[in-house]
Amino acid sequence: MQSHRNSRRVSVETARQDLMDLAERGLLTRGKPGRRFAWSPAPDLVTRVGSPPT
Repeated sequence: MQSHRNSRRVSVETARQDLMDLAERGLLTRGKPGRRFAWSPAPDLVTRVGSPPT
């Protein structure tokens, strides 16, 4: 979340809501490897949104 927050210059709450929304849409997966949540791309992300232009 910190990376998203810093790159987009948004508040902690906005960053959290953004990532939660992407997880609800199935674009990210949320895990909790320790005390904090961690988000990763969904395994089928390329299938859902297509591959990036080359």
